[in-house]
Amino acid sequence: MDPKARLQTVHGVWGGINAQDEIEMNFYHESDALPSFVDQLVAPDGSLGHEFMPEESDRREIVRHIHTRVLLNYNTACWNGWKSSLTP
Repeated sequence: MDPKARLQTVHGVWGGINAQDEIEMNFYHESDALPSFVDQLVAPDGSLGHEFMPEESDRREIVRHIHTRVLLNYNTACWNGWKSSLTP
């Protein structure tokens, strides 16, 4: 194994068969989107107090960051034992 290989956390994969009949997979991790702003109280002595987040809404925003893309051709997939799941 390459010493520079890193272990990645994956929350999902998105992809499919592309125009060249290759299997394309995009692995991603998810996180909540950062708020556009927060308010924070400042005490008379200059110390920071509590943070106030913008009003919570019913909508939740998620950020998906694709960190790994994999392209696999049919012959390689069959060689790796995936043939049974790829044949109709």
